[in-house]
Amino acid sequence: MEGDLGRTIGEILQLEAEWDRNRALPSTRRLSASEDREEREKAQRREAVTSEIRRLEGVAAGLRRDIANTRNAELAPVVQVVPSKGAAQLARVQQNIESAQAEIENLHARQRELIVAAAAGDKGAARKLEELKIAAARAGNQIETGIEATELLQQQRAEELLEFSIRDADAKLMAAQNAAAAVVAHDRATDEMMRALAGHLAERPALLNAVRKSGCEIDDARMNSLWTVEVLHRAAKASGLAGHLRIAIKDAIPLAQASETLLRHAVRRPNLKDKAA
Repeated sequence: MEGDLGRTIGEILQLEAEWDRNRALPSTRRLSASEDREEREKAQRREAVTSEIRRLEGVAAGLRRDIANTRNAELAPVVQVVPSKGAAQLARVQQNIESAQAEIENLHARQRELIVAAAAGDKGAARKLEELKIAAARAGNQIETGIEATELLQQQRAEELLEFSIRDADAKLMAAQNAAAAVVAHDRATDEMMRALAGHLAERPALLNAVRKSGCEIDDARMNSLWTVEVLHRAAKASGLAGHLRIAIKDAIPLAQASETLLRHAVRRPNLKDKAA
């Protein structure tokens, strides 16, 4: 899309140059039939060129919108959620271990209450004491199982985190590659636009020379000002390019404005009195 945008802008620049070449020439005299026909043809061509420029500007606007949407999607920050698989199980296992530990402490307290009676021959106390020992052993087994399960879950957790880290690194690399590709695509479009602009500016000297060769009287000082690089630098400043190109110039004057102002004062009607004399 960036390449299409660059080519579209290049076409617009070429059409604008064609429009300038077909600009109506001011005249204070009555035009001949051939001149009048030529001016009508120029007007028709200007109208056609204007229509095509408007169409291409719409195409360029659509391309810019599509490029912005694509770039926003590609450059969206990578958000990875740390996996929680096994975390809930680990919490439940830990809770069961703590419950079993509390139960053992309670069973030991109850055992201490029955030890003397059981030792004295109280069969009921002895039977109850044996039940408490079995319950305590069962709770102890639960703790051991919980500890083994905790180690296993922690190992699984470490493996999951490693897998997550690998996926996260891959996602970040892909995001960086997408961002780098967007930079290259953007700069490729910029190259095409710059080539189009260079080709467009290459036509300017011939247009300026045509003014000199018109036969009118020319103010060389003002005319020569239009050939200076400062005129282009001021135009770059006016269009917002100066900052990107590191052009250090104070004034900002659009190129068309500078040309119109200087040419208005540089071009004078030929002095017919001198020729008549």
